[in-house]
Amino acid sequence: MIFIPGWSMSSQVFKYQLAHFQRSTRFRAIAIDPRGQGLSTKTGTGHTYTKTWERSRGPY
Repeated sequence: MIFIPGWSMSSQVFKYQLAHFQRSTRFRAIAIDPRGQGLSTKTGTGHTYTKTWERSRGPY
């Protein structure tokens, strides 16, 4: 499972879910910090919904 936090939140909001699934032998869970949130990189120009969408689609 991939946990993605909402706008202006960090992956820390999923600490209890990650702890629960850490003991699982059936599921693997990860949480990411989208760019500009939590421990991810920051940009000097800010973020828009359009740029976030473009970056999430990958470099193709």
